[in-house]
Amino acid sequence: MNSKSIFTKTASLTFSLLFFIFSNAQTGTISGKVFNQKNESIVGASVILMNTAGGTSTGTDGSFQLNLDAGRNYTLMISSIGYNTKEISNVELFANKTTNIHIFLEESSQNKLEAVVIKSSARKETINALIQYQKNTSAVAQVVSAEAISKSPDRNTGDVLKRVSGISLQDGKYLVVRGLADRYNQTMVNGYLMSSTEADRKTFSYDIFPSSVIENIIVNKTAIPELPAEFSGGLVQLTTKDIPSKNFLSISAGTGINTQTTGKPFYTYQGGKFDWLGIDDGTRALPNAFPIVRGKFIPLDDRDKYALSKLFSNNWSVNNTTGLPNASFQLNGGFVNRGNGSKKLGAIYSLTYNKSNRTINQIRKFQDDAGQIIQQFDDHKYNQEVLIGAIGNISYQLNSNNKFSWKNTFSINSSDNTLLRNGINPDAGNETRSQEMSFKSNMYYTTQFGADHFIRKSDIKINWTGSFTSLYQSTPDLRRLSYVKPIGSSDTEFIAAIQNGLPSLASGTRFYSDLMDYIYGGAGSVSKSFNWLNQKQTFKTGYMYQYKDRGFASRPVGVTQYGADASLLKLPTNLIFAPANFESGKFKYDEINNRNFDYLATGQLHAAFVQMDNSFSDKFRAVWGLRMEGFQQRLSGSNSSNQPVTIHTKITDFLPSVNLTYKKTNSTNIRFGASQTLVRPEFRELSPFEFYDFELVASVKGNENLKRTKVTNLDLRYEIYPRAGELITVGGFFKHFSNPIEPFLFQSGPATFTVNYNNAPDAVAYGIEFDFRKKMDFVDLLKNFTLNGNLAFINNEVNMKKIDPNTKLDNRPMQGQSPYVMNFGLQYDHEKSNTTLSLVFNQVGRRIYFVGSEEFPDVYEAPRPLFDLQINHQILKGKGELKLSANDLLNAKADFYQDVDKNGRFNSNKDFLFRRYNSGTNISLSFSYKFKK
Repeated sequence: MNSKSIFTKTASLTFSLLFFIFSNAQTGTISGKVFNQKNESIVGASVILMNTAGGTSTGTDGSFQLNLDAGRNYTLMISSIGYNTKEISNVELFANKTTNIHIFLEESSQNKLEAVVIKSSARKETINALIQYQKNTSAVAQVVSAEAISKSPDRNTGDVLKRVSGISLQDGKYLVVRGLADRYNQTMVNGYLMSSTEADRKTFSYDIFPSSVIENIIVNKTAIPELPAEFSGGLVQLTTKDIPSKNFLSISAGTGINTQTTGKPFYTYQGGKFDWLGIDDGTRALPNAFPIVRGKFIPLDDRDKYALSKLFSNNWSVNNTTGLPNASFQLNGGFVNRGNGSKKLGAIYSLTYNKSNRTINQIRKFQDDAGQIIQQFDDHKYNQEVLIGAIGNISYQLNSNNKFSWKNTFSINSSDNTLLRNGINPDAGNETRSQEMSFKSNMYYTTQFGADHFIRKSDIKINWTGSFTSLYQSTPDLRRLSYVKPIGSSDTEFIAAIQNGLPSLASGTRFYSDLMDYIYGGAGSVSKSFNWLNQKQTFKTGYMYQYKDRGFASRPVGVTQYGADASLLKLPTNLIFAPANFESGKFKYDEINNRNFDYLATGQLHAAFVQMDNSFSDKFRAVWGLRMEGFQQRLSGSNSSNQPVTIHTKITDFLPSVNLTYKKTNSTNIRFGASQTLVRPEFRELSPFEFYDFELVASVKGNENLKRTKVTNLDLRYEIYPRAGELITVGGFFKHFSNPIEPFLFQSGPATFTVNYNNAPDAVAYGIEFDFRKKMDFVDLLKNFTLNGNLAFINNEVNMKKIDPNTKLDNRPMQGQSPYVMNFGLQYDHEKSNTTLSLVFNQVGRRIYFVGSEEFPDVYEAPRPLFDLQINHQILKGKGELKLSANDLLNAKADFYQDVDKNGRFNSNKDFLFRRYNSGTNISLSFSYKFKK
């Protein structure tokens, strides 16, 4: 072979290889979903490329995908039987990128003989999708679409929810809707009712979901029959992505500081080697030789008790370190594998890690009705929190009519606290120095398997799902120790507060507890569409079952003394409980054997519904029906007198609802909603288990006689959608609460306080809301700015005369209810520089923190302004992104007080300060990189 031939073949091979690489590099993807004007996905809609060969059809969730040559604009023609055809032009496709577009089709009128083709542009359709989904909802709701999330700089769902009008988050996870406490809200993920991610509070940790895996978020403020009825503020529906449009992988890492913590003195104690993962490695476990069964320790003779007492670790001292920066990491990825026809296999996965350090400085006071101080403390709480979240979703689309999904969520949420306290107790004539060291870990896992089916001939959709959830909460070796001395005496007079005979929960205590929840459930629904009055009608029915099984067990162990001399009681924390000090005439561990430290509980929910979605004309729509919820709750435990307590409630509720929408014009809606909902007591609120809360300086106890709260809801709203991406709504609402559940704080003895849960008999709330989202492009300098906000004013009253006709107390708001809520956001989006900036302001009016009594006034939380700032800038041709965030910029103090002068605001000269704290401003910087886009 001559050199010319070799050169020719080599050049040809090289050219072919370069062409292959270049041609493969210059492709892109068009991905989207097709909906009707009821926000229902349209199955089997035809998506045709105009002037180009090719096309596809939508699957069971209305999704479609096209892989095409990049560097040019395309025109799509979308059609389906019973809908007007829509032509979408200027769909621009870039190399190695996905262009997302959501399309809404209008129902066609059967009396029209000519075909109707509606023309739109890709940009107009995309911008319109930000608002269109909310415009088409069947109820009063706030909606965050996939497009809005993708354009948002937010990294997790908690951050996304902060931007939703009328919603605020306390501590990044406690949801507040319409000024109502978090117990009045509920969460669904992928259409299934979720359990609380914490055992002692009805809440859900939204920050475990990265925003990149969220398809959309809907916050319903009115009920419809197909959705769970256990809410009154808001029902948050999260839908995660299942099959991505193409393979992708991204990572994000960040660090941050807290202005009150980082680089400042920070106190902690010796923990375990896995604390950074939010789990204990056994360091805090009971000694191996200690009896496993409660009550087996007490009958042992003193010699055995002294021997076992020496086995406990002498881990009572705190270490003075320096507050470290916060750290975060996030990994997101997904893949899709396409088979023949419309077959697709895809997965989404995510791993999130956050570790934060925070110092909270707070003052606590208890005063009697004359203003005399009962107790006063200066607390410094050093908190280390770890949050680990993992998500794995796998979906298989068999064909355009059948799809199966398996979705999993796992999280670990831990809190490691060191609390140091100085204070006075005038009732006892003492000064005190105290400390508490605690570690609490919540491990949460939920798995769901379900499917969507579409019977095309009969126009029937079938959905079913089964789920399992487990929640494990561990509190190992919670330690408390107090030193006291007479007020005014020298520091050398401090002695350890160790009781004679019986141990105390307040000092010299080691507390161990484990809680396990298992939750099993399943749900299914069938919907049938048909034509009537030349309009599409839908009938839907379904059933849901959920079973909860909880076991709670605790072991309180405490140090007791038997004639110990003063020199022993004056030893510092690192020496006082050394093994050598556990012997006759000194110290001994003993067990508190009250049976009320354990309980078992089960809950069983059967729910069924029938629902009609009627369109009586092009302008009038009604979604109405009936939901039945049958609920059983059993709890067995013991009271403080060791007497058995058994609770069994069984009640069936029929919960009607109706939502009417009048489409006055194409840009205006008038909505009316009426419904019955309810809120049930949690296991912890019912349990006779009594726990001394060291930070609160009070015992917390459940109430076996609690009743569920039933709520009547009325809503009226006027909506205007001036143009794509904008909205203005004005509405009013009314709610009647029967038997609302509230926490009461009362003085149960000399310098002793208890929190108990009780029902108030009756409460009424009514208010007005104003929401808006407005582009500022009417001024050229502000063309890249968008302003949005929400204002709500609420009047809420509990009728105190129904509680006691002779009461001297005035009517008051429900616990947790604010008289106003303000949310404002200003967003800057500059496409050329790939920079976004957002400033968010939130403030809620004063609200009752604890309900009081005639002798002990209600404790209010004063209003506190919150400003958050976020700046994002894309680099590396859009593959990299820098994010700077500052949360709680003002670091305004949080005041909790008793309104003695009854003027509706905090007056430091007259009112009694109950609690005050600051927790600093969090500033963080992160970098993210997308390997595939």
